[in-house]
Amino acid sequence: MTIPLKRIQAIGIEESIIRQPFGFATIYVVIAGGEIGKTAEAHTLLFPIIRKKKIDSFLENILPEYNALPKQFNSIPKRAIGYYLIRAVAIPILLLVVTLIFFQNWWMIAAILVAISLWMGWMRYRDAGYQINDQYLSVRFRILSKETVLIPKRRIQSVEWIHHFLHRKQGLAQLKVSILSKQSGRHLWVKELDEKEHNKIIKWLEN
Repeated sequence: MTIPLKRIQAIGIEESIIRQPFGFATIYVVIAGGEIGKTAEAHTLLFPIIRKKKIDSFLENILPEYNALPKQFNSIPKRAIGYYLIRAVAIPILLLVVTLIFFQNWWMIAAILVAISLWMGWMRYRDAGYQINDQYLSVRFRILSKETVLIPKRRIQSVEWIHHFLHRKQGLAQLKVSILSKQSGRHLWVKELDEKEHNKIIKWLEN
């Protein structure tokens, strides 16, 4: 496959739960427009498995324009950890309650699921963040795998800040970054950032 450089909107580093402890990652690119190749997903894969310490040299050779991954990120404030934990365990706790009422012999499995969900919520909180680096915005988040996405400023379609009543009381907000991808675009979220970061990002975009 041949990928036109002008259609690359961002690059991403994905670290699965299994690969991350061993220092391995996957590199992918976000492409604007339709498919390149036979499938809609395969064209985004740049390198299937690579040691993290070799990513910088790989990008320097293949995509030097995108060799700007930050070493440090602005992290999520401690007062936001409750949101991450509640989102992670809401459904497992409901499942545990149902199990305790109707399937008492299976309560241990449901309890283990709650514990795993709490751990995953903490991992999502710990890994979330963003960084501004010259002409690039880097966003880091986790659903199951940890992802770091590097976006050139000129490729950003929109940046939104969303906050509800509790967020406003605690000085928090959710960052949504939109870029072109395939047919419908891609939206990247960093949840419960400090609201003070809003002015910093807006000023960076204006400049």
